[in-house]
Amino acid sequence: MKLLTTTLALILTSTLMFAQSFAYDTTTNLTMEGDAGGLFEATIHFLPQDSSDITFAWATLENTLSPNWSYSLCDYNNCYVNVPDSAKMFGLSMDDYNDNIFGFFKLLVSTDDSAAVGTLRLLLYDSANVTMADTIVFTLQTNEVIDTTDVTGITGLNDVDFQVYPNPTADFVSIIGHDLDAVEVVNLLGQTQAVPVSTKSGAILVNLESLPAGPYFILARRQGVVTSEKVVKK
Repeated sequence: MKLLTTTLALILTSTLMFAQSFAYDTTTNLTMEGDAGGLFEATIHFLPQDSSDITFAWATLENTLSPNWSYSLCDYNNCYVNVPDSAKMFGLSMDDYNDNIFGFFKLLVSTDDSAAVGTLRLLLYDSANVTMADTIVFTLQTNEVIDTTDVTGITGLNDVDFQVYPNPTADFVSIIGHDLDAVEVVNLLGQTQAVPVSTKSGAILVNLESLPAGPYFILARRQGVVTSEKVVKK
């Protein structure tokens, strides 16, 4: 599985558009680059500089991610197939910060085989005070891959590449993969427990809310090849 993850380091930065309102675990401009046809993710955590109670909200300022890519954006505490125009996160308190719970964005992108560049720019702000705001920028560049593999004698296919997030989960999981034919959730006995509720643009959401707590397996199928990924329902 091709996976490029942004490394998180606890540093504070500033933005050009707004005075710095929040504290971040990494820069507010996250750049990913790699071979086309890969799976990419980037995550940023944030909280108010004074650690006061807050309900974060955000709006999409720019989205030039390729329409040929499948992607999902998760925040605290929702996941969206593609990216909506705006959203509000759950409220965060001092008790949450003390338990190491922060606001966050996590972008998952499954790219096609073409070289492309895309940007997602978000306005993050305090829902009670829009003047407390910063911009968050995700940039992804994929490069053309020249296939020099000798396929003589190859009779099988590689494992299916996909990722499940969040894991563990209390309700929904977002499944990001390239050209998946089918997805299902099974228990430890192999019995089907849940089916996708959305397959928009290739990204898949599955509702596990009604299932008992415990381990399950996500089965993803592509061209007759099946790969499993364990997921835990809280």
